[in-house]
Amino acid sequence: MTALQTRMAPEDISEIITRSAGAIAQVQPDLGRGVTEAAGPAVWVEPQDEAQLAEVMRLCDEHGWRVLPVGAGTQLDAGYPVPRPEVWLSLARLNRIVDYAPGDLVVTVQPGLPLAALQAHLAEQRQMLPIDPPVADEATVGGVTATAASGPRRALYGTLRDMTIALRTVYPGGRVVRTGAKVVKNVAGYDMTKLFVGSFGTLAVLTEVTFKLRPVPLHRETVFLFGDVAQVQELRRRVVGSHLIPSRLEVIGGAFDPPLVSGSRTWTLAVDCDENPSASAAQTRQLLAWANEIGMEAEVVQGDAADQAWEAYRRQLLAGEVCVRFQAKPSALAGIAERLQQYAEARGWTSRVTAGAVGGAGRWSFAGGDVSAYAEAVRFCRGQAAEEGGGCVIERAPLAVRSMVDPFGTVPATQTLMEQVKRTIDPNRVMSPGRFVGGI
Repeated sequence: MTALQTRMAPEDISEIITRSAGAIAQVQPDLGRGVTEAAGPAVWVEPQDEAQLAEVMRLCDEHGWRVLPVGAGTQLDAGYPVPRPEVWLSLARLNRIVDYAPGDLVVTVQPGLPLAALQAHLAEQRQMLPIDPPVADEATVGGVTATAASGPRRALYGTLRDMTIALRTVYPGGRVVRTGAKVVKNVAGYDMTKLFVGSFGTLAVLTEVTFKLRPVPLHRETVFLFGDVAQVQELRRRVVGSHLIPSRLEVIGGAFDPPLVSGSRTWTLAVDCDENPSASAAQTRQLLAWANEIGMEAEVVQGDAADQAWEAYRRQLLAGEVCVRFQAKPSALAGIAERLQQYAEARGWTSRVTAGAVGGAGRWSFAGGDVSAYAEAVRFCRGQAAEEGGGCVIERAPLAVRSMVDPFGTVPATQTLMEQVKRTIDPNRVMSPGRFVGGI
């Protein structure tokens, strides 16, 4: 049977999956509202283990049923609107920690486990997965892996792609494929693991993810330095060119309310340190000396207060109706951030803008307009980033906005290669078809 021969009623699809795979499969009358091109009846499937999931994938590939993998659903407002899938594949029941070796700083987990639950478990051993993306509390490991979500800690620790060392995946057709190895040191060659991180569920379904971990810092200390954009840029230049080792280095502006700390002004450079108390104190002294030279104000927070400030930062970035991520050379990010903030203020919008002053990536979260205005704002951000050799993608936006303006922007030079990979792994195009860059 080919994909062209297969249009079945949801009730028939549900019966086939239940009978053949043994997985929970229920027809939902209105799945996809706000997520897919059109809402309507579809089958919600909850496999209890990898074997059931593999059989579901085999059936979907055989019959040509489109599949949309789902964790907590917090990342579904990114990417292109997709045609309504016949099967929504929930990974909620695959939510265990499979293997944890604290002595090796390695953990293997299933994709349905909430990221917050994983971090809480690791914290009992004074360890962490060093990512802090602005995602909802219920976001799952699978969701953040599929979208390659990262946050300010990338300045020191790198991105989620750097921390993912192995995967178990189920390909369309039901074949289980392992990539990488559950050790930090691995053999040379092409790293297939990186292929699936950030693929938006368009290639295969993750069933296990193995991460390398880091110890929880013994001391946390953040210096918030306040001034205008020119002062922030000058201080950023000094930090980057120095011997200092910031774990986070963020330019922050806009309507953070309540403010992250009591002294917040319009523009802030937040410099975090995960070193021991004496090293952190030395870094703070240098920052305060430079701030005094430049004419900036400063506030130092430590321990739980520092954690609370960064948590407020993360949560408030989630408050906007639209959030875009822009990339450019790090030295240009503060200027781009200022122009984005001015754009929002001219329209009376609520706006928050941040820029990672090391990695070359920033976020702009805003609310207060309508669909067409939001689409124009995305185009404006894209133009600003393009002038500095960068780009802009939509991380979160209503379906109508993503239907009006391309979520990813310019098609990359690697588009042909990505399409070939898609054809090789998913020749029948059943996995989240059309959701990724260039409509893959």
